[in-house]
Amino acid sequence: MAEMAGVSKDYFSRIFKNVTGMNYSKWLNTIRIEKATSLLTQEHMTLTEVAMLSGFQSIPSFNRVFREDKGMAPGEYRALFSNDKPKR
Repeated sequence: MAEMAGVSKDYFSRIFKNVTGMNYSKWLNTIRIEKATSLLTQEHMTLTEVAMLSGFQSIPSFNRVFREDKGMAPGEYRALFSNDKPKR
């Protein structure tokens, strides 16, 4: 983004935080997690596909960021929406 704006990474980060109140990487991860939570409700996609389509470059990074944000692993989140949940 800094390159697209024609400024240094440091300057971009400083201005972004001043304007939004959030640092760029935190904002980007928030957007990625929103996309991932939407995709996780689609059971035909693997967790790897969800991670990659959400913009994560690795599964460990996806798992770590997702757990930090949602308090559970992506597979656990998906299970909340599974049609195969046990009946009570």
